[in-house]
Amino acid sequence: GSEYNALTEIVRKIILFAVLGMMLAHLILIHRLPTQIRRIFCGIAILSCSLLGTAIELIQSCLPPHVADITDVILYTCGACIGMFVMLRLSEPQPLSGPGFRMAWRKR
Repeated sequence: GSEYNALTEIVRKIILFAVLGMMLAHLILIHRLPTQIRRIFCGIAILSCSLLGTAIELIQSCLPPHVADITDVILYTCGACIGMFVMLRLSEPQPLSGPGFRMAWRKR
């Protein structure tokens, strides 16, 4: 494979688990839990994504043409962390005052 093929594989693996991380973060956010409990559930969600990636790689090692690789598990976990971070940042309440609000209001 070429460098382009390797890069697309990396991006694909990160995006696959970023979507999963976003969905898990959304599930955590809709329950409106206290901040400390929400952090615990986010940690459990990241750990479960890491375990899912490990399970995928272990199953892959049983299939003859495939080879298990720890970097794939790391990419899966990073993707889940990125997805959760993006969802948590998007869900933060935005201030209703300040210079950014006034500028956005004028553009309407």
